[in-house]
Amino acid sequence: MRRSFTDWLGDLRQAARSLRRSPGFALVVVLCLGLGIGANAAIFSVVNAVLLRPLPYRAPDRLVNAYETFYWAGGDGYGSVSYPNYRDWVAQSRTMESFAASLRAGVVLQGPESTERLAANLVTAHYFATLGVTPILGRDVDPGEAQAGGQPVVLLNERLWRSRFGADPALVGTPLLIDGQQRTVIGIIPAATSTAIQVWMPLVLSPERAEARDSHFLQVIGRMRPGVTLEQADADLKAIAARIRQDHPEVDPSRGARLRSVQEDSVANARPTLLILMGAVALVLLIACANVANLLLARAGARRHELAVRLALGASRGRLVRYLLTESLLLSLGGAAVGAALSWLAVRGLAPLVSGVLPRTSDLHMDGRVYLALLAAAVACAVLFGLAPALNATGTNLQGG
Repeated sequence: MRRSFTDWLGDLRQAARSLRRSPGFALVVVLCLGLGIGANAAIFSVVNAVLLRPLPYRAPDRLVNAYETFYWAGGDGYGSVSYPNYRDWVAQSRTMESFAASLRAGVVLQGPESTERLAANLVTAHYFATLGVTPILGRDVDPGEAQAGGQPVVLLNERLWRSRFGADPALVGTPLLIDGQQRTVIGIIPAATSTAIQVWMPLVLSPERAEARDSHFLQVIGRMRPGVTLEQADADLKAIAARIRQDHPEVDPSRGARLRSVQEDSVANARPTLLILMGAVALVLLIACANVANLLLARAGARRHELAVRLALGASRGRLVRYLLTESLLLSLGGAAVGAALSWLAVRGLAPLVSGVLPRTSDLHMDGRVYLALLAAAVACAVLFGLAPALNATGTNLQGG
């Protein structure tokens, strides 16, 4: 084992000396591979952020979006939920740990120096507990605050807290003037929770709207109980919807309910585009490998005498193949280094462009998974473009050499 490692180190030193004698060739190969590997690493960073990285919530696999379904001219559809139906889901569900509802809104934050319009979410009690998010400071919305006459409170996104209030922890417990009303800050929510929402406030409905089953305006999330599958929870919700139709004849008979995984919902529209893009840049890398293989074949032709001498001196074909593959690996690792630098620059440029187009890209960066994939791509490329030229070159005919 030790001897094999020593032999490989010897091959490594010889390969490095050989490539130093051909700097132009090495530079062309490294740049060609760097472009291909860099493009793949940059796109994989986006795929990793959108499709592979887990959601920033506790047990995200148990988190679901809940919709009301309906029939329309184009077929079955699904969308927002009426408050009475949401209330019945909360009361009757046996498979859900909790439900929470929200409503998007716009508010105006007024201050002594400036006035700012903010994106807000009006939420029911324990919204963040259901989502699986713990405030950085403070607490969640209490039930009494989500009822008429409850204390007016507000929670801030960490980004707003840092940019406008200098991350002052003393802000929690102090009032802010929002839409002309004094609201007490009760919590700071981690920035990763949402890129679009800046403040959260309790959802307080008028009695008329709270009883209108034909008014569908809520976005509902739910957390399944441990051990419950999506299929079981979905069947349970559909049974509740059937009871609602039976108990309330005024409800549209086509109205039902369904659950969808939050993880899948968040990436459903982006997945096909990203996979096609990933396939396209993988093809670019394969073309780069083919071009490098042709360069290595041409170089092997110029080295036939050197390789023939090595064989004549007793080197086995396997030893020569290993040596040539070591050269290929050095070139590929050089390409990976260039590719890492190029992809880092590309990701920095892509981040502001895709943050408003693709979900979950507000914190787009190259993490350990991306660098590991980049290293794996380098090793795979070394085999792809190096093996055939190595086998061809070591098949040298000594009689004719």
